[in-house]
Amino acid sequence: MEMKIKITALLLSLVFISSSCKKEVDTITVEGFIKDEVSAEPVNGIQIFVAAIEPSSSGMGTIGGRRENVGQGITDSRSYYKIKLKVFKNTERLDFDINAARLKEGYVYRQQGVYTTTLNKQGNNSLDFTLSAMALLKIKLKNTVPFQMLTCLILATLLSETDGTKEF
Repeated sequence: MEMKIKITALLLSLVFISSSCKKEVDTITVEGFIKDEVSAEPVNGIQIFVAAIEPSSSGMGTIGGRRENVGQGITDSRSYYKIKLKVFKNTERLDFDINAARLKEGYVYRQQGVYTTTLNKQGNNSLDFTLSAMALLKIKLKNTVPFQMLTCLILATLLSETDGTKEF
């Protein structure tokens, strides 16, 4: 009987201790749309990686600080995404890496930082992003006044014979 009382007391104290401990993470839900920057059309199939950033105590930014991947998602056919993030305490900002894996061909990679002080830790946070389409630009140049090789050789010879201070 005495052993049962000790075990019960031990179990109750463990339950009390574990329930009184503070959580070491915050849960933040972010959702939104990713659209083409120019046309504002929805862009589906864009992968999003989210990292939590805690700066170093030395004031040198993330050098010596903490960076941890805390979630990922992908846009659906309507360009909508929703990600539930478990971020550690003291997280200063979240870095959203949009199209980082370049899964969506024709669109560039973009990183966007969001400070956690601007986010609601109790409900959903709406974060919409735009993404630039990649474009190839073909430029054709024509030299209308060709620089002749003989001129280049004469100039090089003259410069090599001086200390660079002589005027011609």
